[in-house]
Amino acid sequence: HIEDLALNEIRGRLAAAVSREFPTIIILTGFMGSGKSTIGKMLAAATDLPFVDLDQAIETGEKCTIPEIFSRSGEKAFRHVEQKYLQKQLRSTSSLILASGGGTLLEPEAEKIVRSSSALVIYLDTPLQEILQRVGEGRGRPMIYQQGKEKLRRLYEQLVAGSIISYKMRNRKY
Repeated sequence: HIEDLALNEIRGRLAAAVSREFPTIIILTGFMGSGKSTIGKMLAAATDLPFVDLDQAIETGEKCTIPEIFSRSGEKAFRHVEQKYLQKQLRSTSSLILASGGGTLLEPEAEKIVRSSSALVIYLDTPLQEILQRVGEGRGRPMIYQQGKEKLRRLYEQLVAGSIISYKMRNRKY
C-alpha cells in the first residue's frame, strides 16, 4: 500500500498549498445545539485547518462568559461585541473553520459583514427534537436558560423554521 501512502501525502500537500494560496473561511451556522462546534472541530481535523468557536473567542477576549455579558449589558450590547469578533475572524488571511453563535447571522449588521466577505456559509439544519435533547435546560445559553422547552420551541420556530436566514442558507444566497 505504498501507493496509497504516497497518494495521501500528495493530497495533504496539495490541500495545504491550495489553502495557503486561496484562503477560505468556512462559517458554520444554525440554531443553538445544531452541532456547529462539534462539526466544526471534526471538519477542522479532517481538513487540517484551525477551528475557531466565535462564542469562545468572545469569552476569551472579553474575559467573561456570554451569560455574564447578557446579564450585565443585555442582548443588544452582546450582539455588538459579537459583530466585532466576527469581523476580526473574517479579516483572517488564513483559512479557518468558524462556528458562529446560534443567533449571530440573524443580526442585519452581521449579515452585511458576512456578505461582504468571501466566506462560505454552511447552515446546519437540525430537527427541533434533536436540539431539545442536546440543550436540555439551556445552561450557558442566556436566550433560553430557565425559560422552559416552550420558549426554545418558540425561538426555533421564529428563528429557524420561518426565518430569513433559514431561507437564505437553504437557497445558498451567501
